[in-house]
Amino acid sequence: MIKVSKFIFTTFFILGLFNSAHATDVHGLAKTDNVEEAKTADISLLNLNVFAWSIFNYQTNAGPARVITSYINSNNFDFITTQEFQSGVNWTGYGGPWGYLTNHGDHVRRDPTKGKDVRDVDYGLDSKYKMVVRPSDPIIYYDSSRWTFADYNTIPMVGDSGPREAAFATFTRTDGSGKSVVVATTHLCIGYSGIDCAGGQYSAHLKDAVDLANHIKTRYSSSTPIILTGDFNSMDNPYNQAIDIKNRLSAANLSPVIDNNTRTFIGPTMGAITIDFVYYKNLSVVNSGLYSGSASDHKGIRVDFNFGGTPPPPPCDAPNNISAPYSPTPGKFGSTNIKIDSSAIENVTAVELLDYNKGKLLQTQGKELSKYDQFGGAAGPDGYVYYARNICGSATSSEVKITVKP
Repeated sequence: MIKVSKFIFTTFFILGLFNSAHATDVHGLAKTDNVEEAKTADISLLNLNVFAWSIFNYQTNAGPARVITSYINSNNFDFITTQEFQSGVNWTGYGGPWGYLTNHGDHVRRDPTKGKDVRDVDYGLDSKYKMVVRPSDPIIYYDSSRWTFADYNTIPMVGDSGPREAAFATFTRTDGSGKSVVVATTHLCIGYSGIDCAGGQYSAHLKDAVDLANHIKTRYSSSTPIILTGDFNSMDNPYNQAIDIKNRLSAANLSPVIDNNTRTFIGPTMGAITIDFVYYKNLSVVNSGLYSGSASDHKGIRVDFNFGGTPPPPPCDAPNNISAPYSPTPGKFGSTNIKIDSSAIENVTAVELLDYNKGKLLQTQGKELSKYDQFGGAAGPDGYVYYARNICGSATSSEVKITVKP
């Protein structure tokens, strides 16, 4: 994402909306984020859009970058997936800014705008961390003392001002156990501030989700442990877009890491919205939380996993007990009182009512929803249209169309 637009977006959401974290928010080494806890898990991962022009501020002697590398080193993450490392910083030579965090020898890197030489040692990332294959956006780093890099592939995502991609890498444990995992990450198109995703942001991201699911299903065994992370840039109707992306990724049996308190996505991760996500399959989540200790405009998501997935939850059935009578009113207004009763459906935690184009969440309640709505103006050819769906923990049902005919 370009620098100016992200600043405007971040400022807008911070000033205009709420900014309350739903998950553990850690600034450095909080109790829920210490080394000992991370080591009890089979896999510890950090996903972070690093917002390069804030991280690589040479007037502070590489300080912002060292905040992140210190956090990584202290927590001994197995994998670090990153986005937006190379954009907006004037560097020449191999690797772009984040390429310099890995150990490529004693090469002098020069910031031409400051005339200051900065060496690899200035950033302080432990030399055990290696970058997969090549610098790009996104990038995957791994702990080479615990994992051996085995395979790498990419697939294209919908582009905007340039190409976008998703990167997949396979790793095996160095302890001889034979355990392996696929780690993937992506940075989806923006579709904002004059830079449009091909076909529009919402539809482009849904296509990307379908392509990701299809790639996982065709390239990897159904029993392969997989972690998919990324900055999805889902700013167009963020929550509904996130739900629609989740439903498409579920075709590959991917589940999002969620906040156990709110039973929804961990966030917010940028301003007041959630646009960064971690998905997984054939693994179980041990611990998860937000990281906001860096200079990035994004909060990171850290997750500890164990091998061995939990049984899939019961299916989330769609609402089937719906009433929406039309009540005429003298003049041009009419009304309806929509009632949805999903109390008899197993595992339902909430019922959601959306508007006619699924672009706005009108109301959320528990297993039963009641919504009085007064119409203004003339009805369309199909009457007044709504959509209803059930939420079952981290699962979402298909949507049911509700048509109120005058």
